[in-house]
Amino acid sequence: MNYVLPFALWSALALVGLSVFGIAAAGLRSLWYGKVETLTVGLVALPGGVFVALRAVMGSWAEAGMYTLAVLFAVLLLAMVGAGGRQFVRGAFE
Repeated sequence: MNYVLPFALWSALALVGLSVFGIAAAGLRSLWYGKVETLTVGLVALPGGVFVALRAVMGSWAEAGMYTLAVLFAVLLLAMVGAGGRQFVRGAFE
């Protein structure tokens, strides 16, 4: 029964890879035809870019994944504080 496990794992990883490739291709096609904005595609690609950059610097994939999570939480917090501050300033001077 254990001989099936590696085949199943590699098959699942291959399907995940094909799915990611298909999603990326559809996103690039939509960007090419002007159906989406460049900022939207950049925001969707941000986690992957941060993960790959941290993997290049760090020693393991797991460590890079954990730091990616921390960095993206920090970016989220800064975005929320920035949006709240912007609304506060707009409301204060109107």
